[in-house]
Amino acid sequence: MRAIVVGGLGFVGSHLVRELTDHGHTVVVIDCGPFGPGVEDGHPQGSIAASLAFRRHELLPRARIVRLDVADRPRLAEALDAADPDCVYYLAAAPLVSQVEANPPEAGRSMMLGLTHVLEIVRARSRPTRVVYVSSSMVYGHFAANPVSEDAPTKPVNLYGALKLAGEVMTHSYLARTLHESVVVRPSGVYGPTDIHGRVVQKACEATLTGEPFIASNPAETFIDFTWVGDLVSGLVAAGETRGLGGDTFNLTFGGARSLEDLIGVVLREAGNLNVVRSNSGAGDRPRRGTLDVSRAHRLLGYRPRVDLESGVRRYLDFLVSHAVAPVAAQ
Repeated sequence: MRAIVVGGLGFVGSHLVRELTDHGHTVVVIDCGPFGPGVEDGHPQGSIAASLAFRRHELLPRARIVRLDVADRPRLAEALDAADPDCVYYLAAAPLVSQVEANPPEAGRSMMLGLTHVLEIVRARSRPTRVVYVSSSMVYGHFAANPVSEDAPTKPVNLYGALKLAGEVMTHSYLARTLHESVVVRPSGVYGPTDIHGRVVQKACEATLTGEPFIASNPAETFIDFTWVGDLVSGLVAAGETRGLGGDTFNLTFGGARSLEDLIGVVLREAGNLNVVRSNSGAGDRPRRGTLDVSRAHRLLGYRPRVDLESGVRRYLDFLVSHAVAPVAAQ
């Protein structure tokens, strides 16, 4: 198929592009993210540059990259028309809860305005097109069950979750009763090579290389359905390829929550050292989470996550060591 990945230069997006091209699909990336000096030439300085270089040279080389802001509707329409996609994946978003809270208008440009433009353009197309919208488990708010199924109440407790839920409703509503199809996916706790935004697994793994303290808030009571990025993108590809979908929503996670204390133990066993500073401070804007039910994705998409936390941490540490990736502060 011909696919467009909006936000394809990002962490999940670039891994998705690699998986799509490995499946033989033609991919166009739409993103405004730059590759700065020292990255394009293959001699990056610093961890962010190293991760971006890996994306550019290892994950994205078979895709065509179109640099534009999704808020620019005329250029966006031109790019979509030229690509003539069978499927559009929408991943453009602020990557962290804290970034959304710090700058809601800027977050809204990609998470609402850009999505609206894509849906308007797709709805006007005369050829059937599927839109796969990448949401978040944050839409559930505090988990009311364990595991949580796609039919559970959605009650986000922060602006990030609220914007993701609004995106789900918009995607399904815009394309309902049209010749186009909408599919929503809800990931959780995604980690793996080239993450640069200071998520918890990245922080823990990089701390083993630097000796910097890893600050863990309520580690025994904090549970996350950690998901290896490769497992997630296999499900995303299936969401674009599988026939007979339309108006469907899927949890795409590992399907088994682990505590932050578990993560600490896994990193210690794999790396041999981790300077842990435990804190009893509250999670603030973070909901109480747990396991997500992935049986629907298993049944309809053939989704089978294969990388548990032990294997994933081992692979991630190997990547960090082999690419000499130094730590970065959370943005």
